[in-house]
Parts: sequence; C-alpha cells; structure tokens
Amino acid sequence: MNPLLTVSVVTHNSEEVIGELLGSLRGSTLFPERVRVVVADNGSLDSTVERVRDLLPEAEVIRLPNRGYGFGHNELFRRYGRQSPYFLILNPDISFGPDLLETLTDFLLKHPDRCALMPRVLGPNGKDQELVQLLPTPADLFLRRFIPAPLRSLFSARERRYRMASFSRDLPLEVPHLSGCCLMVRSEAFERVGLFDERFFLYMEDIDLCRRLGEISPLLYLPWASVTHGFDRLSYRSLHGLLLHLSSAWKYFHKWGWRRDPLRDEANQRATDQDQRRLSTLL
Repeated sequence: MNPLLTVSVVTHNSEEVIGELLGSLRGSTLFPERVRVVVADNGSLDSTVERVRDLLPEAEVIRLPNRGYGFGHNELFRRYGRQSPYFLILNPDISFGPDLLETLTDFLLKHPDRCALMPRVLGPNGKDQELVQLLPTPADLFLRRFIPAPLRSLFSARERRYRMASFSRDLPLEVPHLSGCCLMVRSEAFERVGLFDERFFLYMEDIDLCRRLGEISPLLYLPWASVTHGFDRLSYRSLHGLLLHLSSAWKYFHKWGWRRDPLRDEANQRATDQDQRRLSTLL
C-alpha cells in the first residue's frame, strides 16, 4: 500500500544536526506504516549518509551532486513523491513531537480546498522565529539584511508590516510566503505548479514556490502544530552564504519584477486585510 505521506529531507554535511530529526520521525504516530522517509544527500563530505542509515534504516537514501536545495527535493519527489497524496519538505535541523505529522495530514484531509501549510516554527530557545511574512520587495530584503540595528527603528512600520506583526501567532493565518524549512504540500499541487525552480541553488526557492502555490489556494500557518528549527543563517556567517543569498535574490526579482509586481502586491494586500478570527472559525 502506498504511504499517506512522503517526508523529503535534503542534506549537506548535516551529520551534527540530523539526529534529532531522525528521532522525531521514528517517534511519529504515523511511522512507519503511513510514512515513507526519503533523503537526498547533496555531496556531503562528512558521515551524514552513514548516520541516516544507522539511526533510521527504513529511510530511502540517494546520493546526488550538490545542485541545490530545491533540486534535491525535486529529485526525491520525482522518484517517490507521486506515490503519496502529501509531501513534506524538511530541513535536516528540524525536530518535533510525535503528533506533528498526523496533525498536518489530518488538516489537509479535512480541508481539500487547501494545498499547503506550515506549522509554528520555534528556535532552540523556544521563541517564535517569525517566519510568517509577506512576499518581499527588494527594499524589504535590503533593510533586513544590510541596515544596521540602530537605524532599523526608522523603518519599523515597514518592517512590522512585512513580518505581519499585527496578527496573532496563536490563531491560524493565511500567509503568502511559507518557510521551506517545514512545508507540507499536496503532491498534486506541487506537481501542478512545476516543483521548485532549480535555478535557485539556496535561498528564495521557497518564496518562489509559494507564489505559485498561492495561485491555487491561500497558504496557511497553523499555530496548534509546532517544530523546532536550528536556523543555520549561513548568509550571516560566511561570505559564501551571503553571495548565495544575493544571487538568489537577483534571480527572484529578475523573474518576478524589481519594482512592478502586481501579483505580489495583490497577495500581500489580501493577507494584510484578512479577518484572522473569522478564519479561525472556518477552520
């Protein structure tokens, strides 16, 4: 019998962080009968593959050349994802409780009009990582990445709007951009929009995907399910990471528009105008 859910994990030198994720998957109420775990290793030079095989021998593992985060998930979907109705995209530095997978799949089963969702994402310190955001403009990314902290108060209104700070994180929310660190999608919808755009090596690929998924149905943040995310922030730690982020940003805005982007403006306005409490009664 085909699984209900395919869990897709892309790794690269993840030996030190992936143990908690593997333990979370093994402890899931759906594992192993209803879940297939598939792992794409993008050219790791450490013992990531051996660690996966030791801690979760039920997982399917493939080795790939390092052609990016989106490429790895796409390859897993092409090989395995079509066999299940739901496809969960995960970073290797995620951990969660035993009920998470069941909660997310149950929600999509009960709401066939929805195509993608994201749980609450917490940091290792238990604080919300504030990954609920609008679709960015070039100015939004520049302000968040390059403006020194003492000057950010000058742009506080714009920054609060971008991260949807006026909305409660304790109620469900329709969000135009969900984080690719933990993103549940209907397999049919993922294939329908063309999977990840593989021109993005790292960064922005989840925003690009969410734009296309959002044309099928509004994307959802679900506060009653949560994961813990290590949040590597490579672009803040190394010049290589920063250059990758800048390259992806250039590709993203070249694709969708630097200044004029009607779809972004419409999606962001719809998100900022929503009645969050009414949405909670509908769900």
